[in-house]
Amino acid sequence: LHRIMGRLDWKLSWFPGIDGVRQRAIANMAFQLGVDGVLEFKNMLQCLKDGKYAQAADHALDSTWAKQTPERAKRVTDMIRNGV
Repeated sequence: LHRIMGRLDWKLSWFPGIDGVRQRAIANMAFQLGVDGVLEFKNMLQCLKDGKYAQAADHALDSTWAKQTPERAKRVTDMIRNGV
């Protein structure tokens, strides 16, 4: 977990500034997709950076990842959307 969080901190300068729930949601994605895979979610990441959490969740759900792992995607995007 520390390694992934460290890589996310390094690759996304704004990442340490978001709340812990949303950090864990992105880390969860990175466990499955790798950090580089998460970086491909450019629209989702931009929305997260801008504090547009509902839109970030929507972008994540509109992906092959969400279609391939719908239950996990629902859990992760609920964390992004609601911060809980």
